[in-house]
Amino acid sequence: MLRQVGLWGGTAAVVLALHLGVVGWLFDSDAVPPPSGLPQAIMIDLAPLPVAPPAAPDNQDSDAMPPPAPRAESQPDPEPAPEPEPEPAPSEQGNMQQDPALPELPELPELPPIEQMNSLFAPPQAVALPQSARPRPRPVAQTQTQTESQRKTRITQDREPQRQTKAAAEPPSTPASDQPARRQTTALRAPTAPQGAAPPAGAPAPSARQMASWQARVNAAVARHMRRTRLSMRDSATITIRFTLLPNGQVSGAQLMGSTGDPGNDAALNRQAARLPRLPPPPSGQSATLILPVRIN
Repeated sequence: MLRQVGLWGGTAAVVLALHLGVVGWLFDSDAVPPPSGLPQAIMIDLAPLPVAPPAAPDNQDSDAMPPPAPRAESQPDPEPAPEPEPEPAPSEQGNMQQDPALPELPELPELPPIEQMNSLFAPPQAVALPQSARPRPRPVAQTQTQTESQRKTRITQDREPQRQTKAAAEPPSTPASDQPARRQTTALRAPTAPQGAAPPAGAPAPSARQMASWQARVNAAVARHMRRTRLSMRDSATITIRFTLLPNGQVSGAQLMGSTGDPGNDAALNRQAARLPRLPPPPSGQSATLILPVRIN
């Protein structure tokens, strides 16, 4: 027990000594010695400053002044003058002068109510507007189409000679050849002249050169159109197409005469022939029935 007390006491003494040493070191470091080389301070005694003499008292001035004169007897104050009355304004004076002289006004009669306000104002003057020019009608485009009555008349005239014509015989089909498989459609010259009504009296008949040129253009147009037909045949064959060409160039009653031996190809050719476009019109000005043999390779 005594040993522990001694240890604790020694430890406390060591800690206290350390604290005291640190505090002393701090005080020593704060005290900075004066720098060397400076002269020593000199003490000088100065004389006191002179003091101004005190001012003389005010009693002397009061003695030098004369005594005040005696005050005269007070007199009574005069009575104040009466204040003048303010003059009235000019407007009030005018009203005071006009009030007694106002005349009596007569009663006004009652006016009837106005039902129409337009009668109070003058009617506006009519202004003449400039007349605009009437637009001109557009010229009607001249077309080659005929009226319905003329068409019906010509169709009835064309049907009579058509009934008298006979159907041409079907030409024999040519055997298969060693031509390439490319499909070609060649329009041959028609074996018969176009059939139709005779030209009207007085109209000039077309020349042979005009007819030949017209047939060549018709054959070329039909060949180009039939070349677009989709067929499943590989062998070349010749087909015959019969149709009626109206004076305005429209095709009527186009059909396939004969058969190619394949019902599918026949149906395709009939559909293509029914869609023939407008062809060059006949130079005679009349309808014509054409039978054109066409070779398909």
